[in-house]
Amino acid sequence: MKISKNTIGFIVVILLGLIASGFAFSYLLLPRDVFFWDESHHALYGLNIHRDLSNFDWVSFWVDTNHQGYWPFLHSWFLGLTFLIFGVSYDTARLLSLFFFYGSIIVIYLISLNMDRKRGWLIGIISSGFFILSPVVLNFGTNCMLEMMGICISLLAIYVYLLALDKKRLSYYLLLGVILSLALLTKYEFAALLAPVIFFSALWELVEKYRKIKSMEPGELKSQKKIRAFAVNKKKEMVWLAKNWFYRYGLVFMVVALVGITWVLLPPVERKLGLIAFKWNIASLKSDAPFAFLPRFTFYIKSLFIDYNLSFVLGSLMLLSLPIAFIKDYKRIKVRLLILAVIIPYIILSAIIEHQEHRLFLTIAPFLFILTGYITLKIFEWIKSRTGYFRKVWIITGLFLLILMFYEFYIYFPKILNHAYNYYGIVNKPFEEKKENLKDVLDFFHEKIPREASISSLIIGQHLTPYTQIFHFRDWKAPYFGPFMINHPYFLNSAYFISLKVEKDSPYYESFKDTGDGLNKLNKWNNYLETQLEERSINIFADKYFKDLKLKALIYRNLKT
Repeated sequence: MKISKNTIGFIVVILLGLIASGFAFSYLLLPRDVFFWDESHHALYGLNIHRDLSNFDWVSFWVDTNHQGYWPFLHSWFLGLTFLIFGVSYDTARLLSLFFFYGSIIVIYLISLNMDRKRGWLIGIISSGFFILSPVVLNFGTNCMLEMMGICISLLAIYVYLLALDKKRLSYYLLLGVILSLALLTKYEFAALLAPVIFFSALWELVEKYRKIKSMEPGELKSQKKIRAFAVNKKKEMVWLAKNWFYRYGLVFMVVALVGITWVLLPPVERKLGLIAFKWNIASLKSDAPFAFLPRFTFYIKSLFIDYNLSFVLGSLMLLSLPIAFIKDYKRIKVRLLILAVIIPYIILSAIIEHQEHRLFLTIAPFLFILTGYITLKIFEWIKSRTGYFRKVWIITGLFLLILMFYEFYIYFPKILNHAYNYYGIVNKPFEEKKENLKDVLDFFHEKIPREASISSLIIGQHLTPYTQIFHFRDWKAPYFGPFMINHPYFLNSAYFISLKVEKDSPYYESFKDTGDGLNKLNKWNNYLETQLEERSINIFADKYFKDLKLKALIYRNLKT
């Protein structure tokens, strides 16, 4: 039995995905240190859901689900289930993103295949390769963040939309609404960027079909009766077009609206609305923002070269693929959908959202990768058509481009790996000997202090957050008072106090300094503990110097308790 090229391509992508995921797991995920700030939030939400599910505590499950407002709850549900299956750890918290990383690779191939039935398998392999080798994608595929889950759901939404355009069944539009709702419940931004893409694509589709019907002429009809009948049918067709369009896309956005409104109106309503308003206030443009449009507009273009593709050649190809696709194939509804999936979110991120981060481009990048794969194949076909029967020229050109890509891979792969791993300033690097890390510091506290004893800590940093500390001490049998509980009446009456003394040349010095005045708070905490030590209210229970981190961990025992 002959295997089709599409099947071969699918097998290749599955194998590439498995190799990339296995590599990312071994050399990017496992060597990572403790959570950074946002990771620790998401991990703690997942831990709460895991506890509720483990204890069949549905009241707490309801409370912990609806307590989330700044980010919706869906990721915490998936993470809670991941913890149930694989156990609770830093690695399993990040494993969920790796699953969605692999899923995204598969969906990218399916979208490519749907775009071009004949050459889609090649487009899928090329675009999946771009995705796999993107430093930021590798980074977010191996951390405990919402981005990779949101990317996978967004890709799935576009794929279902493409199927809906082919099948023209309401069930597919209903499914599209459900998937778009899942994007909303993962992170508001994903739905906010994706919904306008679907709306404007649908609107463009409506206008095109309306113009086509409007341009229809009666032709050689001479009878006035037949001409009037033609006009009536033409009008009916326009009405049917409008109704059909409204039913299909009204269903999509009705589902999203119902899910969104239901989520917000579930108590605590005021908390959710307050957090959403707070988030919008941080992200939205301020009065003087229009004067800074150009830097905002070019920010993500620079990010394409600096963070998403370290190769100048491939980065340039990606940048040029958008205008080439628009000029050459904008009339093809499927190509146009991907063009809109890049342009509309880019405009929103540049012209409306003031807060800019490299990771926000993640919502755009996969669609740009697919377009680049599509245009790359078109360029090859154009070269082939120009060379005609000169097969040798075609082969030489192909080999040259292949060698260039391998050269780019050889030169830039170490940089890709280093960039992906150290995106947030992690100390350890892949392929290097094991060094001390912040897990070791927390393990030192965890192992030395009796589990039945209460602890107070005023340690706060980007890589050693209060939420990370709670996650690390998740099996503690006594209260753990973190930095956000400083006003608690028992904060200064704990059995043990923990602290750090961070040297200026420590790799984490800036992490403490730049996080909510964390270094200043830590210094004040150390001064207080020194005073208590002089007054013999406490004593040093244990200490350890971590030479790789250039910091000292101290445990004080409270002699008053």
